Amino acid sequence: MKLIQSFSPHSITLGTLALALALASASSAPGPTKISTKMRDVITHRELMAQQAASKEPPPLSAFEKAEGEDPAKGSRPQDILKSSDFLSYSGMATLIPKHALVYVPDLLKTRATIKDGLKIVTWPDFHAKNRSWITTVEVTRQQAEGLEPLDEEKMESIRKTGDVIVATMKGSPISVLPLKTPTEEAEEETDAVSIK
Repeated sequence: MKLIQSFSPHSITLGTLALALALASASSAPGPTKISTKMRDVITHRELMAQQAASKEPPPLSAFEKAEGEDPAKGSRPQDILKSSDFLSYSGMATLIPKHALVYVPDLLKTRATIKDGLKIVTWPDFHAKNRSWITTVEVTRQQAEGLEPLDEEKMESIRKTGDVIVATMKGSPISVLPLKTPTEEAEEETDAVSIK
């Protein structure tokens, strides 16, 4: 089998011809041309203000009126994350979880539901992955988290017997579980909601 074809005058293709013409025209082109650019002075602030004063348009910020009342940003300041969190710590690591997400902490593990100086703060998934031996999670529904439905007591009692810390979760992430509301509390909330409308 012959790998290299011999060159013959009949084997010149249109692409080869175009390449040869492009190379020939490039070699006969004159040297680089000099492009001159005209430099202008930068406008000063004084000149810009004079142009704006000469124009008939009002300044852009003059259309805004001064807001009256209390600054809404001050009323919705973020809460202190440490005050609204519970902690779990062990083996040099700690994690924050929402308040009331710790459903049960046995007496033997109470020291792990605290925070100390010098611990490395990690995310819940990382902490839980390394401490599954003493943390059990319980998936709760939105109604259970809001305190509208009770947690399954039989299930909770069987988990308590394991001696693990129980953390309430929703879709794998810790969530606060509010105390169960009594029917009278629910009726009062509904009455308040109706009176507000």
